[in-house]
Amino acid sequence: FMGTTGAILGIKVNEGRLATNDRIKILRGEKEMGTAKILSIKRGKEDIKLAAKGTECGIMIDAKIDFANGDAIIAYSKS
Repeated sequence: FMGTTGAILGIKVNEGRLATNDRIKILRGEKEMGTAKILSIKRGKEDIKLAAKGTECGIMIDAKIDFANGDAIIAYSKS
């Protein structure tokens, strides 16, 4: 879902974890589709700061990126 300033993605965390303010890369096969920052994470109606392995959630990102079913999200934090 594309918003006015970014996008909302429905995802499942398969490995590791995602956290608010993490940077992400979206990959389709070997091709990088774009990068963004996670603005918020929701599980149902609840705002959460961290999504662990196995969690299904929605993330709001700060960029409009073409996202398709099966794309991979690689998260990292800038320290």
